[in-house]
Amino acid sequence: MIAYHIKKLFKAGKVKAPYSCHDFRHAAAVREYQKTKDVYHVKEFLFHSSVTVTERYLRSLNVEL
Repeated sequence: MIAYHIKKLFKAGKVKAPYSCHDFRHAAAVREYQKTKDVYHVKEFLFHSSVTVTERYLRSLNVEL
């Protein structure tokens, strides 16, 4: 449903890009890390199985740890 509505908003010129659910997840993860500077908090926030996964995830988004 999100993809449908975002595409509709994009075509109407209301948003600049056709964002995906993953884009929102990435933005939330980066925002949480910038707010707390706690990778363990972000791990729990994202429901990752290990902090290593979270570190890799944040690095792939160009976040300095």
